[in-house]
Amino acid sequence: MAGKKILVAETDPVTLRQIVYYLSRENLRAENTSTAAAALDSIRIKKYEMLIFDLHLPDMDGLEFCRRLKSESHSREIPLIVLSASGDEAQEISSLELGADDYLSKPFSPRILASRVKAILRRRIKRAQSDNLLMRINDLTLHRGRYEAWTDGARVSLTFMEFQLLDYLA
Repeated sequence: MAGKKILVAETDPVTLRQIVYYLSRENLRAENTSTAAAALDSIRIKKYEMLIFDLHLPDMDGLEFCRRLKSESHSREIPLIVLSASGDEAQEISSLELGADDYLSKPFSPRILASRVKAILRRRIKRAQSDNLLMRINDLTLHRGRYEAWTDGARVSLTFMEFQLLDYLA
């Protein structure tokens, strides 16, 4: 997980410093901005593993920002953590329903935020590894980790050698 780039869009300098400090202690690289527009521009140019943003950025409603991030192809898959001082349950629910992966109410512990970032990144890495184990070709599905094959949704009984041969030919 070392060196993963996280974009932080936060207007409060104290909160920003704390976030950057605790992420750097976890060997994560934090870049920051204070507006939604600057965050959107950065995401178009650079690859980030996650975006942490304040729901109350000055130039765009936070829910609209979340909606835009999840609707654009270059940012759709980026995990989002929303920060908010409002404590509004409806906003928290809306953020999560729009695609945010987590939501923290201010004030929060930056150590807990760093732990949540690591947990989300860990799950994402595991999911990516799991996705690499599956191979689909037309109606044939191979699971390389379990040495299983399916065709049209039905499991095909294969020996280990037959599976390896099928995997090689696929």
